[in-house]
Amino acid sequence: MHLYINQTISGPNPNQLVVVNGSQQAPLFFGLTAISDWTILDGPGPNASVVGRAQGMHFQSGHIREKWYTSMNFLFEDTR
Repeated sequence: MHLYINQTISGPNPNQLVVVNGSQQAPLFFGLTAISDWTILDGPGPNASVVGRAQGMHFQSGHIREKWYTSMNFLFEDTR
């Protein structure tokens, strides 16, 4: 089984939002925090069906190197 997570960070219907900007010291942006509600699809491309959602948060936890902490719940809506 292959599932695909659809992440859209810009455009008219983003499914991820930065809620804390963190430090402005590029490239690390230490402390940057985002909340997501990504769709889980049963295939690639425009004909794929939504089978669930990946909801959670991510933050840039590395001060010296880029490291991300991610916590997510996977909610499946399809009985397959």
